[in-house]
Amino acid sequence: MNTKIIPTLAATLLALLPGAAFSAQASFTAGDILMGFRATAEPGSSSSYVVNLGPIATLRDATSATTLNLGNISADLVATYGPSWYTRTDLFWGVAGTPSNVADVNGDPAPTLYGSRVENTPGVPQTAWTVAGAQTRTGIATLMKGFQDAFSTYEVTANSNKAVLQSSANNYDWRAYMAPSGDADKTTGSKDFGAFAEIEANPSKTLSLFRLPNQQQGLFVGSFSINASGDVTFTPGATATTYATWALTNAPGQTETEDYDNDGLPNGVEFFMGTPGNAATAHPGPVNGVIKWNRAANVAVTSFGVQISSDLGAADPWHAPTPGPVITAGSVEYTLPTGLGKVFARLTVTP
Repeated sequence: MNTKIIPTLAATLLALLPGAAFSAQASFTAGDILMGFRATAEPGSSSSYVVNLGPIATLRDATSATTLNLGNISADLVATYGPSWYTRTDLFWGVAGTPSNVADVNGDPAPTLYGSRVENTPGVPQTAWTVAGAQTRTGIATLMKGFQDAFSTYEVTANSNKAVLQSSANNYDWRAYMAPSGDADKTTGSKDFGAFAEIEANPSKTLSLFRLPNQQQGLFVGSFSINASGDVTFTPGATATTYATWALTNAPGQTETEDYDNDGLPNGVEFFMGTPGNAATAHPGPVNGVIKWNRAANVAVTSFGVQISSDLGAADPWHAPTPGPVITAGSVEYTLPTGLGKVFARLTVTP
């Protein structure tokens, strides 16, 4: 009788006692965003450490600062890059990703891009990235998706079920997408992921995160910081004003394409410019051949752009000009072409 019980008991004890760790495949879902670390010198120059931060929509829509639950990534960083990882000037971190290159995901229209940029002054957003044209964004999103698809082929580390350690021998590791030492087909010269001049910074630096849906210049989402204990904190930017909120006072009951105060500027354009939709606003006119639309701070729009036509769209349909406008945080400026006869220009806004 004992000879039958003892093997069963032994098997039970083996199941309960700590033993060899069983690795699991990394998990990635469309809409997640990734954070990567890499070093350019030893220790750790042959490895990239990549962490899944979870759904970008959760961060995008956050209303308060939060420390992310990422497991004990500090132990991984120490093991990979040494106990002085946080103060190393040859170690870099960044955040990037795309919800999808072909489909809308959680309020992000394809091919929305996300990319980080170092803050020169902590708490002060850096200048937003600019990526013009849907075709260009689709190409970049396709690169990002290739990287994201490869993430789930790795096993998570023993210290975090959200992190993987990648070998530089893999064509889809983080460093392959980082210029100037990355793969030429993934960096497009000097740009990370073929889009951003530099998304990385030393761990002691704070990163601004930008969202680029359909407009040329990105929208500030919030800031990432990491401390010497490996705690990653995300602080959202100020909550942007939506068209629906603005319209309650300025254009009740009307869409962005209507003109509540009949001044010739659609409601959406007035919302974008920060002018009241229930009081006449002068239409921006050319000054020395340049038309300037003011851009209000912290308004939520899906897309905006300049269109031109020689006859207000009658026979010459409204279309995006080449070259396009100059876009800054506070304005959109378009220089009218010369030698083409009569040209009309307008600003279009989709909240």
